Amino acid sequence: MAEMIFEPLKEYNEHYKNEFRKNSEEYFDSLNKKANIDVAINRETCKNIYKLDSYIETLDKKSKKVNKTGSSLYHLIVFGMLFAAILAIIPIGKYEFSGDAPETSIMNIMMIAFCPVFGLIYLLSFSTGKKGDPKKTKVVDIVFGTIIIVLSIVTIAWRLSHKSFGDDLKTVLIVVLVVIALLSIFSLLLKFILLNSMIKKINSEKTNIEAKRKIELDKAYNQMAPLNALYDWNIPATLIQKTIPMIQMDKILDANKAEYLYQKYGFKVGDENTSTVAMQSGSIYGNPFMICTDYKMRMANKTYTGSVTITWTTTIRVNGRTQTIPHVQVLTASVSAPAPSYSYDSYLVYGCEAAPNLNFSRSPNPICKKSDKEIKKYVEKMDKKLTKKGEKALMKGSSYQKLGNTEFEALFGGTDRDNEVEFRMLFTPLAQKNLLNLMKSEPYGDDFRINKRRCLNYVRSYHSIRYSQDPTVFIGFDYEKAKSNFISYNEKFFKSFYFELAPLLCIPLYQETKSKEYIYDDKLKCNFSMYEYEQVANSYNQNILKHPQSITGNIYKAERLESVGNTDKVKIHAYSFRGEKRVTYVNKLGGDGRIHTIPVYWIEYFPVANDTELLLSKTDISRQEYTVKSHSEKFASAIRNIAKGNAYKYERSIFSLVALSSLSTSDISTYNTNLDFNAFEVNSKLDLNKILDEELKETETSLQKEGDDALVEIQGDAKEIKEDQIESVEEVKEEVDLDLVDDDEE
Repeated sequence: MAEMIFEPLKEYNEHYKNEFRKNSEEYFDSLNKKANIDVAINRETCKNIYKLDSYIETLDKKSKKVNKTGSSLYHLIVFGMLFAAILAIIPIGKYEFSGDAPETSIMNIMMIAFCPVFGLIYLLSFSTGKKGDPKKTKVVDIVFGTIIIVLSIVTIAWRLSHKSFGDDLKTVLIVVLVVIALLSIFSLLLKFILLNSMIKKINSEKTNIEAKRKIELDKAYNQMAPLNALYDWNIPATLIQKTIPMIQMDKILDANKAEYLYQKYGFKVGDENTSTVAMQSGSIYGNPFMICTDYKMRMANKTYTGSVTITWTTTIRVNGRTQTIPHVQVLTASVSAPAPSYSYDSYLVYGCEAAPNLNFSRSPNPICKKSDKEIKKYVEKMDKKLTKKGEKALMKGSSYQKLGNTEFEALFGGTDRDNEVEFRMLFTPLAQKNLLNLMKSEPYGDDFRINKRRCLNYVRSYHSIRYSQDPTVFIGFDYEKAKSNFISYNEKFFKSFYFELAPLLCIPLYQETKSKEYIYDDKLKCNFSMYEYEQVANSYNQNILKHPQSITGNIYKAERLESVGNTDKVKIHAYSFRGEKRVTYVNKLGGDGRIHTIPVYWIEYFPVANDTELLLSKTDISRQEYTVKSHSEKFASAIRNIAKGNAYKYERSIFSLVALSSLSTSDISTYNTNLDFNAFEVNSKLDLNKILDEELKETETSLQKEGDDALVEIQGDAKEIKEDQIESVEEVKEEVDLDLVDDDEE
């Protein structure tokens, strides 16, 4: 194995990709060897489950078919009544506008307009409803269908009493109505006697099949329980380190190493509006890196809307007759007010002393996805701009000089660099070649942003996904699918991780520069870093830590209170907002010439904070050991009168709990003595499946929401107007290089 990665893209495709898959398969097989799953029996159980799934699917199709038959009969009745109404208004065309008829009334016009308008609306709602929510579609059908039937009856009754309606047409209409009536009676009998009976039978059969499926599913989960319990934290990280030994992955980031990162490289935990949700630290030849996901809050103006509907009438003279015309107008108004907006930010930060005085930035270049011809044309255009920039720099006495490789300079960017010598030290011909290949090739192409700030290098990629190292993502009941999912998930994690690092691995100097003083002093007498405190806090359900009046997301910040042995006592500050309903009245001129008042309801946000004490203890045991030993009486005794309810958890060698009350140093010392997992017995009567199910549910409720989803609507008389969901994107401010802007664009 080479000590360096010289060509990251090539080496991934030719070696690391296959090597990682092999390691993943071997790791899964080693887990199964410990679990000793009878694959043949599990395969047979899953076969039964999928047969039952197929049967349930068939019953669902039958149920839909029966319901469709009932709906078709209903639609037939509606369109029959619509046809009868159209038949009833035909004489209006012969008589009402013949010149001998009395003055046309609004009733006549409404009757003429009603049939085609409502018929068209009903057809549109029926055709578009199929693609939406079935329940909403059914409601729309019933509402519009009932309106059409009622108005059809009114129209027919009114026309039958009209003197212009001839006997022949009256006979035809009566025959049509008799046919519709018979059809309606037949439909009702068919629905209530036959169709409802069929649906009831299908539902009963489906209930029985689902009960059988649950039995089989429980059996399958019981078969897989030994394997599901073996999945542990940091599996992807373990596989990455085995595949690429030069990359060292940390289990946790302890306080002393975090302090070293701050003292040497200047990297520090985020501000009061940022909280670390997930973090994986490690190093490459002593150069530390962190892949972080932060939960961020920023205040932004949110627009609330309100509306009122106004009506009025006007009269006009047409051919000597007075006609009254109704008007309807919807007046809208909006109010903007500050509201918190929440989003996740994922990035990689790499500390290295290579080019320690250099600052520059670059953003993804969309042209890299174009054809070679288009790229060549773009490079030629940029060459002129870069030459012009170099000439300006020379006259101003600044350090910028255009590189000899115009294609690299045009596609990569980095023209805001402030140290030309160090920039060239980094971007050697090999580095330029590597980066050009990376930007123009699969799997992600040029999707990365780089910001170098002296010894810190930040990389943000569009492909970066919040892949969790939570072992519950591997839990399943089907051995074959579990294996496939295990390998697939880890491969995706590795690909995302590798190409997050790839822009830096393309630069040989970042690997050649080894840290001179990676051994850090054991100065801080505590067990974990602030990043870990925040990460643990974010793993809890926010209802446990948030302020009681909070209606938004929460930013957790940690304050270390004291360390006693292997336990840190921490105060978690949960910052969020409460809301109060407000209404603003906006005056607006309507089409009727009058001023109308429009109420706009909105929310005013006020900051709130809640403090909660957490205990975090170093506990170097496997997830399987914790699962079985945490349900012993000795464990319950150790945390009794200390933990708040069931607010405790274990992950990544950290056992944490929400303290019931403030604990003294003596209390924590006693707690440390009692919390000895080696002394806890294993309960042989454990329902492992139930425990795993609870673990899954806990994981699902811990993730905080983004954007408007993080804001809870205030219930009451004045409700916030609901708006369409929009994706919250963090605002990124970029400085424009004026030297590269066309003269006609300036």
